[in-house]
Amino acid sequence: MSDFDEVLETPEDAQPTSVPDAVKVLAVLSYIGHGFLLIIMLIAFVFFATASSSTVGQLMGGRMEGGMLSVILVVFLLFIGFSIMSIIGAAKMHKGKKSGFILFAIGSGLLGLLILLGAAEQVSNLILGLIIIGFVIAFGTQLKHLR
Repeated sequence: MSDFDEVLETPEDAQPTSVPDAVKVLAVLSYIGHGFLLIIMLIAFVFFATASSSTVGQLMGGRMEGGMLSVILVVFLLFIGFSIMSIIGAAKMHKGKKSGFILFAIGSGLLGLLILLGAAEQVSNLILGLIIIGFVIAFGTQLKHLR
């Protein structure tokens, strides 16, 4: 064997780059968090969609006006869309693809900002918004390990 042959890697020696454990943990936590948020938003969406014409809506103080109900339903649809976008992005990063970060950063970043801007006077919403933005930053620090 010559020196030239020893330097070259053979296909058996080439190791596929694996996804770091930090990315796997962040992805699983993102699945859980955004999945839970998605379930809550779907339940609230169905509740508000039926609340205006049901007896529950009348118990809440009368019928909700059509304009206000439309705004609430659009907000819920935005939150649901951002959560789905974040889950898809986390799944791509879990597979080792760097392109998933763009989806995750857009979905989670906008979701976190909406939560922070919408109800920052409540401590629980402030913490939730900061956690969501923290996940975007944490995934961003792991980009160098993704392909």
